[in-house]
Amino acid sequence: MQQVNIIKKLIAALLIISIALPSCDLDRLPLNGPSTETFPASEKEATMGLFAAYQSISQLDAASTPMWHVMDNITDIGYARPGNNYTSPITSALTTDNALAVKPWQVHYKTIARCHAVLDKLPGLKNEISETVYNQLDAELRFIRAYCYSQLIELYGAVPLITQAVGLGNSNVERTPKAAIEQFILDELTEIAERLPVSQGTYGNVRASKVAAYMLKARVALYSKNTR
Repeated sequence: MQQVNIIKKLIAALLIISIALPSCDLDRLPLNGPSTETFPASEKEATMGLFAAYQSISQLDAASTPMWHVMDNITDIGYARPGNNYTSPITSALTTDNALAVKPWQVHYKTIARCHAVLDKLPGLKNEISETVYNQLDAELRFIRAYCYSQLIELYGAVPLITQAVGLGNSNVERTPKAAIEQFILDELTEIAERLPVSQGTYGNVRASKVAAYMLKARVALYSKNTR
């Protein structure tokens, strides 16, 4: 009987807690880091978002291999072609469920999403940071996005062209013709190139520069046979 009473009391306590909690005005924002609700809320957070996009674009795959190295291994550039995933593309029998067919799509759209996490809210910080810093953050993020699209159209042709964050309820985005995306990339690089420094030696030249923007533009124009 005593055990039954204890169980009843526990149930009653749980019911009270479940009723009381929704009425509590809880502070859900973390006190020691950025929040998804307000990010980016400062120049520092915007820079963190930029670095996250760079990290995403250089994501390591199997055996701690960068994505572009993985892709090289199915061409004459690569000397090592280990594993079953490399066999089908080398023998022109690539299937849609092969990791090499799926992962580049995932990596590049994840990177694009990280760019939009900052780009969409960056205008709200315009009055809080210098014009030079603002323009460079905007240009670097758009460079990364342009690079991702250049890789996607080389691998898949027509792909969804997303220029701002897409919610889960609107994830069915139609593909845009390859030629239209090529033009989008060229226009973007033309607009942002002059906002970037000639080089970024302070960061080991691993961040986007004016030279990199013009080189990527030349590559896309060459592949699209655009001589303008």
